[in-house]
Amino acid sequence: MGTEFDLASIQAPEHRPKPTILEVQGIPLIDLSTGPIDDLAREIASACRKWGFFQVINHGVSPESRRKIESAVREFFARP
Repeated sequence: MGTEFDLASIQAPEHRPKPTILEVQGIPLIDLSTGPIDDLAREIASACRKWGFFQVINHGVSPESRRKIESAVREFFARP
């Protein structure tokens, strides 16, 4: 009933990857309501280089629009 596998595929403990703990302050937060566009562009570029993503606040998108977008995204990624 259990899963069968080749014992040769199990690495000895000394050869297994060591867990890495990263200390971070948090996901970059970009406030679109502040600063000149050039400063915002630099913040976004920095977040993309360092993290690969960021969170946007004060973007002006209504909660209803966000719900519709989320629904469309969920529907898209649920496709086979």
